[in-house]
Amino acid sequence: MFTIDKDELVFAVAAAADMVPQSTPQEQLQNIEIEGADDVLTVRASTGHSWCETRTDIDGDLDKVIVPAHFFEQVVSSMPDGRLKSSTIGKRLDITAEGATSRATIPVLADDKYPRAIPATKEPSVTISSDVLKEGIAKVAWIVDPREIVPSRAGILLEINKGGITFAGCSQQGMSEFAEKAPRKVDASIILPLQFARLIQKHFPARSDIKTTVGVSQGIFANERLTLASVGIEGGFAPYRAIFDKTLDKIKHRIPTNVAALRGAIARKTPFVGRYNGIRLTFDSGMLTVQAGHDALDSTDSIPSSYAGEEIGCLMAIETTQKLLSAFDGENVTIALAGPKDILLFFDDSRDESTSYWSAVTQWSEAHAEERKRRDAEKQQQKEEREYRR
Repeated sequence: MFTIDKDELVFAVAAAADMVPQSTPQEQLQNIEIEGADDVLTVRASTGHSWCETRTDIDGDLDKVIVPAHFFEQVVSSMPDGRLKSSTIGKRLDITAEGATSRATIPVLADDKYPRAIPATKEPSVTISSDVLKEGIAKVAWIVDPREIVPSRAGILLEINKGGITFAGCSQQGMSEFAEKAPRKVDASIILPLQFARLIQKHFPARSDIKTTVGVSQGIFANERLTLASVGIEGGFAPYRAIFDKTLDKIKHRIPTNVAALRGAIARKTPFVGRYNGIRLTFDSGMLTVQAGHDALDSTDSIPSSYAGEEIGCLMAIETTQKLLSAFDGENVTIALAGPKDILLFFDDSRDESTSYWSAVTQWSEAHAEERKRRDAEKQQQKEEREYRR
């Protein structure tokens, strides 16, 4: 039997439950392991390629039990605030609120022998600020497509070396990279699954130190109360980086642009963008024009620009443009163009010498429109087939 504050139990269960899938053919993956020893409650979860372990103080102990993750999380969340008391009675785990009549019972499952302990590693570790990890992931995650089937484009690259720490993400639409330039004594890299990277963002507190171990095939992130680990995604970013490196060498125009003004102009034109159309940015002497239209509708909006050359335009996907600009938190962004049909690069002008952030996106084309039409047609066909089977 043990007692614990409700808030502490909610914390202990939340990260583990977030890692567990809501539904899966392997029922044991939907369970978590709970154990109390030496006045510490340990909660473990695993998906087979990712692991989570939380630790929190308790008064008492508890023999190791296996319980359904999401049901247990719902029960704990529904209990009154204050101290909770828990004990095992036969094949159930009882939770009661001290000084209240609230009581809940959770079934204890048979030990399914599923390994939930985090695999050991001998790789060297470094300490990274949680703020750097959370910001780096946030800056590049927007471009990663959760439905991506190419392994190396389905996650976030984390590189640690003498040059500092680099985060990168890519997709068919482009690439985004954030770097902190503080040198590190470790030389390692890994591609983290997107969902796992989101757990790092969500569950590690701000302004804390994270012991980070990156090996050939596994990454481990830990503080005193939480450890997250994941197997890396096989593949590499080298082919994608080569494309953008070539573009960097060909840049002809660098145009500082006010982020808020550009966001506002695009937001005003968004209702005029057709599903299979992009949004056009046209730079002319002293002016940036945002144009959107489809069928018989057409609309333009202009904002001041420092560009002073000949007219040059580019066509971008509206969704990608909105996500890209939301990742920039400075006042100005530099838009770089190599040519009328080349990749566009966006550099964050608010960064000092300690960090850098840029994103590169391919221009919208008929090929993009045709691909979206094809996907829509497939979804419609699947919907009709499901309705027919009913």
